[in-house]
Amino acid sequence: MKLLFDQFLKEKQFKLKMILWSFVLYLSVLYPFISKHNLVVIIMTVSLFAFAGYAQFKNVSISSLLRLLLLIGALFYIRQTFRTFRGLEPGIAFLSLLLGIKVLEMNKKRDFFIFILIVELFLVAQVLSEDSLVIIVYVVVATIFLFYLIFCLNGESKEDFLYDKERLMVTVRIFIHSMPLMLILYFVFPRLNTGYLFPFSINTQSMIGFTGEINPGDIAKVASTDDPVLRLGFKNNSKLQQDEMYLRGSVLAKTNGLSWKKSNIENGHNYNFGNEPLYIYDVLFNELQASQVFALPNTKKIIKKSSGVILKQPTNTWKFVPYNNQKIRYQGVTTKTSPKPLNKNMRAHYLQLPENISVKLKSFAKEMQNKYQTTESLIAAYKIYFLKNEFIYTLSPGTYNKTTGIDDFLFKRRKGFCEHYAAAIGVLLRLNGVPARVVVGFQGGDYNEIGDYFLVKTKDAHAWLEYYNERQGWQRLDPTAWIAPSRIQLGASVFYQLLQIPTAVDRDNFLVNLKNNRLLKFLKSLDMIYYEMNQRFLEFDFEAQKNLFKKLKLNIRRPYQLMIGLTLLLCLLFFIYNYFFIKTELSHSIIDQSYNNFLRKIEKRHIHRELFQGPLALLKTLDPKRDDYHELSSI
Repeated sequence: MKLLFDQFLKEKQFKLKMILWSFVLYLSVLYPFISKHNLVVIIMTVSLFAFAGYAQFKNVSISSLLRLLLLIGALFYIRQTFRTFRGLEPGIAFLSLLLGIKVLEMNKKRDFFIFILIVELFLVAQVLSEDSLVIIVYVVVATIFLFYLIFCLNGESKEDFLYDKERLMVTVRIFIHSMPLMLILYFVFPRLNTGYLFPFSINTQSMIGFTGEINPGDIAKVASTDDPVLRLGFKNNSKLQQDEMYLRGSVLAKTNGLSWKKSNIENGHNYNFGNEPLYIYDVLFNELQASQVFALPNTKKIIKKSSGVILKQPTNTWKFVPYNNQKIRYQGVTTKTSPKPLNKNMRAHYLQLPENISVKLKSFAKEMQNKYQTTESLIAAYKIYFLKNEFIYTLSPGTYNKTTGIDDFLFKRRKGFCEHYAAAIGVLLRLNGVPARVVVGFQGGDYNEIGDYFLVKTKDAHAWLEYYNERQGWQRLDPTAWIAPSRIQLGASVFYQLLQIPTAVDRDNFLVNLKNNRLLKFLKSLDMIYYEMNQRFLEFDFEAQKNLFKKLKLNIRRPYQLMIGLTLLLCLLFFIYNYFFIKTELSHSIIDQSYNNFLRKIEKRHIHRELFQGPLALLKTLDPKRDDYHELSSI
C-alpha cells in the first residue's frame, strides 16, 4: 500500500513539474513579443495554466468534453475579436490558447512532447512579423533549447528528461555542425517578396502629432518620452549639423487657431528640383509600423530599401506602408531647388484663417504690418516681441483652448512648447498676408560619432513653420530657436539635461564632461554594433545576392531561377546520398538485418515497444520465463 502511495506522489510531482516547465516555456517565447499580443488572450492562457496546476494539485480530473468546449470557446473568441481566422494575429492567438488547453491534459511525456512542438510553432509564427537581428538570435537559441528538450524526452525514465549532460553535448554538436549549412542557406536561399502572404495587422496608429492634426500639447506629449524612432546615416561623406537636422513628416495647412490639420492640396511642394544630389541618407525605423516618411528638406525622391508601398502626398511628403515582416527602410536624396509661383487658389489656401479671431489679435497683427512692410522685417519684429515679453519654452505650459487659446498664449501666459509657437506665428503671418503652414516631424537627434549616424528619439519631436517668399519659395522658420536656441543647437537630449543641472554648475564644463563621458561612449558603441549588424543583416536582399553571384561568375537574374536551381541541387544531393550511403548500409549491414529481423519477430508476438527502447532495453522488460525469450535474446 505504501509503495502504491509513493508511486502516486511521484507521478503527481512529475506532472506538476511538467506543468511548471510548460508555463516557463510559454513565458520565455512570449516575452520578446508581448507588446504585440492581445492582452485578453494572454490572461486567458495564463488562467488555463493556473487551472491546470490547481487541478493537478487537487488531483481533479479534467474531462475531454471540457477541453473540447474550451477549444470551441477559444475559436469563437478569436473569430469575434479578429473577425477572421486568416492571418498571423488570429493564428498566434489560437496557438497561445491551444497551449493553455493542451496543458490541461499534461499526463505523460508524449503530452509534453506535443506541447513543445506547439511552442515551436508559436515561436516561429511570432518571428514572421520581426526582422530584428536580436530577436532572430533569441529565436535560434530558443529553438536549440526546445530541440534539446525533445531529445531528452527519449530518455528511459521520467526523471532524466529535464537535464541530461550527454544529450546536451550532442545537441550543441548538432547545432555547431549545422552552422555551415545555415550560413550557406542564408547567402544562397533566394529572397522572395511574399508581400502579404502572412497578413499581420501592422501598427498604423501614428504618434500623436503625426496623425494629420495637432492640438495644443500634442507634440509635448510625444517629446516627454525617450523612445528610439529611427536611425539616419549619410552616404556621400557629408552630413548636416545638429541645427540643420529637420525631418519633415506632416505638413498642416488648415488652422483653427492653435489647432492645425492637413487639408487637400492639388500641388504640394511648389519646387523645381535640380539633378545634382546634395545629401544622400539612409533611414532605418526602430519598430514595425506604418508611418509618415520623415525626410530632410528639399528631398527629391524616396527609394525603398524594404518591402512595402510608398504613397506620395502633397507638400513633398510621403507615407510608407511596410509589408508585414519588415521595418521601414528607405533612402532619401536631396537636391537644390528653385521656387514655383503660387497660383491664386494655392495662395488662398495658405492664407485661410479661423472665423473666431479676436479683435485684439487682428489689431496686433495690423499694427505690426503698418510698421514693417516686408516679410523679413515682420518676422524680426515678432522675434523681438517674443524676447522682450520673456516668453517661456516649456513641456508643461498648461492647457490651452485650441480655438481661443491663441490670445491667452500671446498676451497673457506667454509660455508654451514648439507647437504653440509655430501655430501662433503661422496665424500672425497669415493675418499679415504671408502664406504659411505648420510642419511636424523631428529636429536633431543624438549623433553617434562612432557609427556616424543620428539616433532620433521621440523627445526630438518638433513643430516649426514654413512661409512663402516670392523670390525664394517656401522658407523654414522655427520660433523655438528664438526662445530656446540651445534646443536647436544642441539637440533635445542635451538640452533637457541642461535644464536639470543646478545653476551653480558651469554649463561649458558640463558639456565637455558629457562629450567625454566613457559610459556614454560605451553605450554608443553598443548601439553602433546593433545598427551595423541590423543593416548588414536586413540589407542582404536579392540585389545583394546577385552581386555575390556575379563575383562567383554566376548570372542569376530572378529569384525564382535561384529557387529552381537550389531545389534541383538539393534533390540531386539527396539522391546521391540515399543511393550510395543509405542503400548500401541497409543492404550490407548484418546488424541492421538482425535488428529488422528482431522487429518483425516482436511484432508477430504482439510485444509492445516504446519508440525510445532498443533491443536490450526491451529485453529487460520481458519475463525470462517466456518460451521465446532465449530466441529473442540470441538475435
